[in-house]
Amino acid sequence: KLTNYNNVVEDVASELWDRVHDAENHGIYKWNIMLDAGIGFAKGYEENVSLLKHGNGKLRDLLQDASMLWGPSRKRFIGTIVEEEDAKE
Repeated sequence: KLTNYNNVVEDVASELWDRVHDAENHGIYKWNIMLDAGIGFAKGYEENVSLLKHGNGKLRDLLQDASMLWGPSRKRFIGTIVEEEDAKE
């Protein structure tokens, strides 16, 4: 099921930033936190592309240079980018 985002970059950044604050409030230092924007999870193709497109700019700015992990996990999403109908490998 896809999530309904008003602005996927800002919405994901807000959710991730809230998790950073939660972790810091429990004694975890920011430099020990690795954030994952969730490419392929509960997002459509356009939303995933938007996150990738703005990941090193607006998203990073909104997250104040927090460490990010980019691990697209859905073969279908990657298949769409490379125009591979049956992306299993």
